[in-house]
Amino acid sequence: MLLRPANDSLRPLSTIELALKVRPAAVLSGSTPVWRLDPQYDRWLIENFRHDPIWFCPLDLYDRRVRPADARFTLQEINALLAEEAQRTGGYALGGMTGWGRKTVMFVVGSHRLKALLEFLFAWG
Repeated sequence: MLLRPANDSLRPLSTIELALKVRPAAVLSGSTPVWRLDPQYDRWLIENFRHDPIWFCPLDLYDRRVRPADARFTLQEINALLAEEAQRTGGYALGGMTGWGRKTVMFVVGSHRLKALLEFLFAWG
């Protein structure tokens, strides 16, 4: 579902907000639940965008760290931080998740090329 554009005119990056599927990641009992994007997105990106990367960032992190004009991190840097966390813990914490029942969460999806982003939208949006 495309809700609204999230472009930051100060960055050479096109972004949109989408509700994407997430899955709970295995964690030790009593730990904070962690989630990860459904693996179908990674498989599709590897098959179709090997040389034209697309980045995912949970909307709450994007709003806090990337959207402001003086943001400390770019979308690419946030993606790298999330990938490190996912490797370490099997997933990453997502803000605003209440319980295990929800299957989608808002993400910002970005690319340096609008064509790549539109292809992603038509395939997954």
